[in-house]
Amino acid sequence: MKKRRKARELAFRILYQAEISSGEPMSVANEVLSESEHEASIDSYTRELVRAFSEHARQIDEIISRTSKNWELGRMAATDRNVLRYSVAEILYLTEVPPKVAIDEAIEIARRFGTEDSGKFVNGILDSVAREFRGRELKNPGA
Repeated sequence: MKKRRKARELAFRILYQAEISSGEPMSVANEVLSESEHEASIDSYTRELVRAFSEHARQIDEIISRTSKNWELGRMAATDRNVLRYSVAEILYLTEVPPKVAIDEAIEIARRFGTEDSGKFVNGILDSVAREFRGRELKNPGA
């Protein structure tokens, strides 16, 4: 498994665990990452994803809510919601990653941990977010 895919899965699991336990995401990240050994690059990228979400959680949740027409954030499956959270953070705040890569990875993780329809649901929302916030890059890769 690719290192960044592993980091994304860990970030998803951390955000999911933080939500169901009402924990603070960075505290959960510290706990989870200290319990298992990963390469430093995996730990580092996981922390970047969780930190980006934590620092911008309200804005990210508002963007997801606004973009997901007819779906309130609280009504989404918890798996989908947390894949969207780390993915939106990655698209908006870790801009060295091309949006298409972030979206493709999120779709795969959503399919793996969510429902049959999770991949399509996540794809639709992330595509809209990427077009709104990083649209120029999508039209002109490398711009």
